[in-house]
Amino acid sequence: MQIRILGSCSGTEPMPGRHQTSVTLEAGGHVYFFDAGENCHFNAYLNGVDLLSMKAIFISHYHSDHLAGLPLLMWLPRKLMVVNKIADFPGNEIGLYFPSKGLYEALMCFLNAMEPGVTNRLPYKNYVINEGCFYDDGTISVEAIHNRHLPPNADGSWTSFSFLIRCEGKRIVYSGDIADLSELDCFLKPEPCDLFLMETGHHHPWEVARRLREGNYNIKQLAFMHHGRDFLLRLEESKRLTQEAYQAPFIVTSDNQVITP
Repeated sequence: MQIRILGSCSGTEPMPGRHQTSVTLEAGGHVYFFDAGENCHFNAYLNGVDLLSMKAIFISHYHSDHLAGLPLLMWLPRKLMVVNKIADFPGNEIGLYFPSKGLYEALMCFLNAMEPGVTNRLPYKNYVINEGCFYDDGTISVEAIHNRHLPPNADGSWTSFSFLIRCEGKRIVYSGDIADLSELDCFLKPEPCDLFLMETGHHHPWEVARRLREGNYNIKQLAFMHHGRDFLLRLEESKRLTQEAYQAPFIVTSDNQVITP
């Protein structure tokens, strides 16, 4: 298993050398995407991610820095099949997991506008994320918990999620965008967390680090991602403050960085 950070930036203005949020998990001969910020298809392909082994895409919420790259990510496997003269997609389907209904149909309309009839040749199937363990294919399982980054829909259904990923006996927590660290306590406590992927777009990492240390969270590997403007514009100071607060090793992720939990 390996985790690749395709995009390490939040939805701030474009930052040199950084794209918006997207992460892949590669395991068991399959590729799984968590969020799909702009240019994720580009970084994935040029860094050797086998997009014809893509099995599922999980979208944490509908903000553009987590979503804007999805149309081209969906379209590229079809292009690769044409270029490589592959008649049928190697897998049965690619699951698209969204926080609520509606986006799938809009994406299909967009892709058909680019290339009429293309959606008839794409192996996607639409699903809505439910709280609890909503995905398990024998290689990975994914559990969702709602957070308060976005308000619920009018019907009370939640629109923003964090994920607990289980793979090869490891527990990986993907924060998505959260209102408060306590929203993840059910994932981070009481069992150990092998890798915690935590956003800095809405939280100072040194404050998160202090709370993790003082709260006796059992985190084996801490990696900050989804970096915000304040963090990036004073990166060295941010790292120093975080080290003073955490008093243990941590990772400040960059685009195309690979992490092994």
